[in-house]
Amino acid sequence: MVPAEWYLHRHLMDVAQDLAKDDINIEWLPNTQMLISAETFQKKFPKPPIMETFYRWMRKENGILMNGDQPV
Repeated sequence: MVPAEWYLHRHLMDVAQDLAKDDINIEWLPNTQMLISAETFQKKFPKPPIMETFYRWMRKENGILMNGDQPV
């Protein structure tokens, strides 16, 4: 599974490149531990958002702690 932490992802990509030299290939599975994919996050927030903005958007997107269209 693709790790959520950038430093671990980078490290594992290096390991995968080394293994590929010996014809050992890694199958990367999507990370299912997050509510949003890295791709979706990057499309929605090209620049790092203020966390309050991100959390409000995630609550609206997922209907978490909402009263209609207003955060609770």
